[in-house]
Amino acid sequence: MPSYHLTELVDSLSKEEIRNFKLYATRINNTSSGENKSVLLFDSIKEGMDEFGDEIVEKLYAQCNKTTKNAFYRLKNRLITDVEQSLLLLNRNKDPRFKVFNIIQLANVFRYKSDYEQAFSYLIKAEKLAIKFKYSDLLDTIYTEILSLATDYYNINPQDYIKKKRGNHQKLGGIQEVDFLISTINYKLRSANYTGQDKELSKELGKALQSLNIEGNADLYEDMGISVSKDPTLRKELNETLESLDINREILKDPKVQFKIHKCYSYYLLQQRNFATLEGYLIRELNRFEEMGFFDDDRYEDQFQMLLWIINCSHINFRIEQADLFIQKFHKALNGQSKKFYDKYLWMYHECRLLNYSFKNDYNGLINLLIEIRDNPELTGNTLYDTFVYINLAANYYKTGELKKALDSMIPITMSDHIKKLSKSIQISIAIQDIILHYENKDFNYVIYRINEVKRVFRTQMKEENFGREKELLGIIKELCSKADPFREPKTIKRIEAFIEKSPRLVPGTGEPLNYKVWLESKLNKQDYFTAIVDEQKRQTEEAKARQGAN
Repeated sequence: MPSYHLTELVDSLSKEEIRNFKLYATRINNTSSGENKSVLLFDSIKEGMDEFGDEIVEKLYAQCNKTTKNAFYRLKNRLITDVEQSLLLLNRNKDPRFKVFNIIQLANVFRYKSDYEQAFSYLIKAEKLAIKFKYSDLLDTIYTEILSLATDYYNINPQDYIKKKRGNHQKLGGIQEVDFLISTINYKLRSANYTGQDKELSKELGKALQSLNIEGNADLYEDMGISVSKDPTLRKELNETLESLDINREILKDPKVQFKIHKCYSYYLLQQRNFATLEGYLIRELNRFEEMGFFDDDRYEDQFQMLLWIINCSHINFRIEQADLFIQKFHKALNGQSKKFYDKYLWMYHECRLLNYSFKNDYNGLINLLIEIRDNPELTGNTLYDTFVYINLAANYYKTGELKKALDSMIPITMSDHIKKLSKSIQISIAIQDIILHYENKDFNYVIYRINEVKRVFRTQMKEENFGREKELLGIIKELCSKADPFREPKTIKRIEAFIEKSPRLVPGTGEPLNYKVWLESKLNKQDYFTAIVDEQKRQTEEAKARQGAN
């Protein structure tokens, strides 16, 4: 199967990045956009044409033969290079690390020109910036560059920089020990999908946390909100013998290291599915990092992840008013730093608002926000996000009893070739929602045809255990269409009840836009879907409040 690297690169670009690329391409080629083949190729791929198809070659060169294909391959490579260079130019000053890298590159340019004095001057400038922002890893690179330059430039005393490099290396080694461990922990957690079902993983994580020497530095960890004495499971695991990594107390005092440990412990609590503890821990940590002034210019962006976690935990724990407050705080942070991160996190802000509407059962508010996003050119153009909007718009129209509008909202997705760029799981989810809506519209022949088509197109996925639930649901719906009165059939009812029993509990605003479990329950109980989902959410809210009262 060919690698669609160029297509993926083009689809990943934001509107700002597309505008910048076109300006860059026309400038370096000294042509207008309409005459520039790189831009024409870019637009063709953006419109959904296959980068490996003959049609795109014919569009650009009027015919498709060996000569034009060779020219086309060269054009593709040039377009990749142009896009990459335009991205580097656009983002060269967006992050202090980028600035340091750029200064090092300039130093190398002047060294290549044998202007060693200028090269050394730029490396000194890079050193000052790296020290200011505590980039120990980049300092190591800078000192290596300076020592290399010393072989050509007599004014550099190598002993000074050997001493600096050794001092920095000692600190960097301690930080990297933490980085190595936390990277390993996070990888294992993501591989297990944070389910908490892998007991061996839980044991291993406890041992890994012990490597951070929590017992020996209990006072520092208490300051970080990690209480060994209050977590008996963690304490038991910490008491097990494990060879400790070389992580010293001074390294643990570094705010950046503390933030990495905070993230690691957050993932640990997530893996334990301990959302109440996780919520409280995150709020305390946010306050602590704010008090120490952690979210300065260099680390301003780190607060967005913390706020997103708090918002999600607040919703899961049905603390809706608290979620509202942190959504407002998220919006305030978006507008800070001269809106530096506004475009990057605006979509996540809207996702939080949509989630909030879902938990409030405010489907009219949710629909109005989805329409606002759909009609805003600044928020559209990304295949995944556009699909999210339409599929959720359709689901919420259906919830409010507007089936025709729900079906109409599915058309831009089901009729688009862009859907093929999405993951197989998303494509299957879209197909199932389309099938459910047409079932409700009593288009039974279409439903049976569509089910057979899904099983054919995704036959590989349907054999996998991960898609067993979707395969069973399609079988149930096909059975509902094939029988005159399926809800009087004991076998059919038993099959539906078994599916419901095995289904995960509903978490509003997450997972399936139309919850399969609740939809089938509504069919069994002869309820409309809206009533069924509101009843389920009320029940969960009461359970959550009872748990909070017990604690």
